[in-house]
Amino acid sequence: MDVSAVTQSLAHISIDWIIFLALAAIAAGDALRSGVARPLALSLAAGLAYVLYESLDTAIFASKLSSDSGFLQAALAGGLVVLTFILLYRMTDPFGINTSGIIGSIIAGFATAIALVVMWQTLPFQSVWEFGAQFQSLFGETYRLWWLIAAYGAFAFVRR
Repeated sequence: MDVSAVTQSLAHISIDWIIFLALAAIAAGDALRSGVARPLALSLAAGLAYVLYESLDTAIFASKLSSDSGFLQAALAGGLVVLTFILLYRMTDPFGINTSGIIGSIIAGFATAIALVVMWQTLPFQSVWEFGAQFQSLFGETYRLWWLIAAYGAFAFVRR
């Protein structure tokens, strides 16, 4: 087997797809190991953090924080994702959420990756990493609702 042919074919893969597949693999591995509680909480936390971040402009003490630009907004949004993840994980029953084996874990991994990529483009994380045009058109504003419905529907299927 020619190694240069393999490296040339891999050179055409966008780094965005590698990041997406790595997120899906990490979430699927965690779901396979300990159930879908953490991937489910992380996916729900990303959506809830978006709602909370959008309401920061009118909050009495946090409005000054959300008016700054760049990395501080990304850190604030990341803090909201972490806070809502912790709260949602504590609210769910991690022992009652099992997967349907390997297939359920793979579905949960891709659902988590989809929810995170969609929310990454809506929250102010573009100062940290900006996805390419292909990802922005695929997971962007036009199809955001449908991707999130599909991801949360996949979790409802896996959780059954």
